[in-house]
Amino acid sequence: MATATKDKFTGTTTEDLAAQVDALKADIAALTQSLGDYGRTQSAHLAESARASGEAEYEHLRSKVADLGNQAEDFVVQKPGVALGIAAGIGFLAGLVISRR
Repeated sequence: MATATKDKFTGTTTEDLAAQVDALKADIAALTQSLGDYGRTQSAHLAESARASGEAEYEHLRSKVADLGNQAEDFVVQKPGVALGIAAGIGFLAGLVISRR
């Protein structure tokens, strides 16, 4: 074990330096813990914010799709001949694309 020697200029001993190093280690450990806690808190906050935003966007898109479905249904009811012609055209084009593979 090291013996305590005193610096003749500053009056500091090796034990004093060892105690200061130990205090510095404890401070760094506490700072690391605080930064970790802060990071976890911020990530949880951001995750919750992103989830809420995603849910709101999902609901908005779901209502848009429902509106488009209602518009398509109304179009088919109002103009069944045109709707049948469009469906036949899309089917014909899909058949051409699939048969060329």
